[in-house]
Amino acid sequence: MVSRDRKGLTGEDIDENKAKEIAKQFTGAAEDKIDSKGFSENGDIPVYNFEIKMENDGIKSIAISKKGGHIVYMDYYREVVEEKINPQELIEIGKKFLNEKGYKNMKETYYMSQGGNIVINFAYTQDDVTIYSDLIKLKIAKDNGEILGMETAGYLNCHQVRNISKDIITVAKAKESLNSRIKINSQNLAIIPTEFGTELLCWEFKGKAGDNEFLVYINAETRKRRRYFNDCKYSKWNTYNLNM
Repeated sequence: MVSRDRKGLTGEDIDENKAKEIAKQFTGAAEDKIDSKGFSENGDIPVYNFEIKMENDGIKSIAISKKGGHIVYMDYYREVVEEKINPQELIEIGKKFLNEKGYKNMKETYYMSQGGNIVINFAYTQDDVTIYSDLIKLKIAKDNGEILGMETAGYLNCHQVRNISKDIITVAKAKESLNSRIKINSQNLAIIPTEFGTELLCWEFKGKAGDNEFLVYINAETRKRRRYFNDCKYSKWNTYNLNM
C-alpha cells in the first residue's frame, strides 16, 4: 500500500556520500567496489542508486532513500547449484538478518521458491497482531543462506505504531461467517490494507476445503462491520484461494 505520508520513512535528508557509506556498511563491500548510478526522484521513494562489483564479477544493485538513508531495494543474482538449506532454516536466517538490521518483530507470512532461491514475505507484528501493510521481502540463497535481495517499500510506506482497537468481535463470532466446508488450521488477528487505501483489523483464518487452501478474513471491528460487509459478496471480499 502506497502512503502519501510514508510513515516508515523517518529521518533527515542525506546526500550521496552519506548514502554510499550506508550501502557500504549494509553490504560490507569495499568502497572502491561501489559505483554511483545516480539519483532517482520520479519513483514512489526518491533514492540514490549504487552498483557493487562482487568477487565473481556479478553486480549487486542497492537503492538508498534520500530521506533517512533507508534500504529501499537490493538485488543480486548468482547461480545456486546445490540446495542445502530447508525453508524453515532459511526463514530463521531471514528473521535474524532483519533483527540485526533493526527491523524488529517481523513474522514470516508466505514464501515461494524461485530456482535456487527462496523469497520470503515478512510482516511487522504488534501485540500479536500481524500487520500486512508493513511488509519486507527477502531473497535468500538455498546453498549458504546468503541474503541476495531485499525490498522494503511496504514497510517504509506504512510502518508506525498502531492504536489497535479492543472493541472487536470474538473469534467464535467470526467463525459463524465461515463456510462450513473449510477446515481451519490456524487463526489470529491481522491488519490488512484495503483497495481504498485504509486498513482493517480482521480475524484471519487459514484452512482447506478439499484440495484447495484458503485465507479468510472477517472484519473484527464491531463498529465498522456493517459499513464494509453489508453489501459485499463473501467470496469476493474476504476469502482468498491460495491455489489461484
